[in-house]
Amino acid sequence: MNPYHNNLNIAVFTSEYAEPKVLEKYADSIDWLERYAIATNPNTLQTTILKLAQDSNIIVSNSAISSAILTP
Repeated sequence: MNPYHNNLNIAVFTSEYAEPKVLEKYADSIDWLERYAIATNPNTLQTTILKLAQDSNIIVSNSAISSAILTP
């Protein structure tokens, strides 16, 4: 188990009620699952999505790229 993994954070980051500024603040998380949750949340700011598209984790970066393509 990842000692940095936080289920509560992931629940917040996947919520439709997540505030864009909160998602932006945590986009640098050391936990790739948290960054993935942020990359796939429709409330994530486009600037944050573009940053996550450059993530070193391919799952995070590909998810962010997909989100960028699907977001008008």
